[in-house]
Amino acid sequence: MRSARRRKVLAAVLGLLGAGLVAEGVCRIDAIFPGKVYSAGAMRTFLESRAAATNYGDQADFAVAGPGLDPNEHRPVPDPWSGWTSPALIRRVAQGSNWFHGNEHERTFDVVLLGGSFAAQFGNYNNERLRSWLADVPEVGSRPVEIWNLSVAAQKQPSHLNRLIGVLALGWKPDLVVCIDGYNELAVSVENAAVEAHPVYPSVAFWSGMARAGDVDTKALDLLVEMRAAQLRIAARAQSGLRFGVWRSALLSRAWSAWISLPQADFRAARERHMAWLGSERSQIAIRGPTASLDPSVTNPARTPVEAGVDAGVTAWADAARNLRAICDRRGLPLVHAIQPGLDDIGSKPASDEEKRTNVLLGRWRESIQTGYPRLRASLAELAREGIEVRDGSRCFTERTETLYVDGCHLNNRGYELFGLEVVGWIRSTLSAR
Repeated sequence: MRSARRRKVLAAVLGLLGAGLVAEGVCRIDAIFPGKVYSAGAMRTFLESRAAATNYGDQADFAVAGPGLDPNEHRPVPDPWSGWTSPALIRRVAQGSNWFHGNEHERTFDVVLLGGSFAAQFGNYNNERLRSWLADVPEVGSRPVEIWNLSVAAQKQPSHLNRLIGVLALGWKPDLVVCIDGYNELAVSVENAAVEAHPVYPSVAFWSGMARAGDVDTKALDLLVEMRAAQLRIAARAQSGLRFGVWRSALLSRAWSAWISLPQADFRAARERHMAWLGSERSQIAIRGPTASLDPSVTNPARTPVEAGVDAGVTAWADAARNLRAICDRRGLPLVHAIQPGLDDIGSKPASDEEKRTNVLLGRWRESIQTGYPRLRASLAELAREGIEVRDGSRCFTERTETLYVDGCHLNNRGYELFGLEVVGWIRSTLSAR
């Protein structure tokens, strides 16, 4: 009798172990989990970034590279020219100011790179490649190349223009300016318009914290507390996952990711409510900008946020293009200004199966790209008639079928390499024409 019970218990245990092994094997078959490839290293990195109880680690992924930097160095702080910056970039600007006030820069070829997260990653991935490619440009010659990547994630024109004005005022003397933009000018402008903030203002998601200057109303504070509480729940679950070593198992990794996704959804929902509150709070004119009665064309109820955001974003982008060119020409400073590609720009690239799975950007952003990129290209022709050249990088991948995007906006290493070769070609022709 006792022996039979033991056999049943043993059979049950073995059955559970067998089921667990089968489940582990199934969870390692990535094809069953589209867009969620299992990697022990990636899972551990994910847990470590979430365990920090901030989103600075995520921001660092799209910021200018800083090996060994604490993610806190990428936190948004006020900037007098562009709305916000980061401690890491402030230190980079200080380094550059010291560099250009000395004589060492006279023997180097100094490139200032401007733009949003696409440009920041472009510079990160291509930092060494750009040095090698530019060494073959006759106008650069044997001079060492120094890349000053001043790009800031989520920023758009006129912030890039203002950042250039700022560093020039600080005494910078670059040999070339490269500005890569176009995507945020549409997506961020539309996001602003959706909460009735002025589309041309910096991203309200970041700018609101700067504009408030510590004056947080009770409702906003409640919503911020909700966001912080969800963030702490995410961190606690990630810390537990690290403690138990769940990244070693595909089964546990997928289960833990699902568990962490619950407070992540709470965080996103609280953030959406916070954004909506900022838009509805009529007294927050420093956050919302010159909207409502001050600029009724932007908040016309007959127009959708996409229409209002794209209209304002394209107009501001074209005006910034004119001003960039005027400032650089006045100083005899070569400029390569280019529109970046976007996967949701219809006809820009045949999307691979992997790109379709990983393109999970906000629907409103995707609509802004589909609506706005034809408008940007139309602006190129108008600017060209004025003698202002902006390169069209939006069609660089029309014949490429391999996976180049990691989402609808950002590229993988190969994508940035291919786009980098295009940019170097534009640099070569710009320098040879002078």
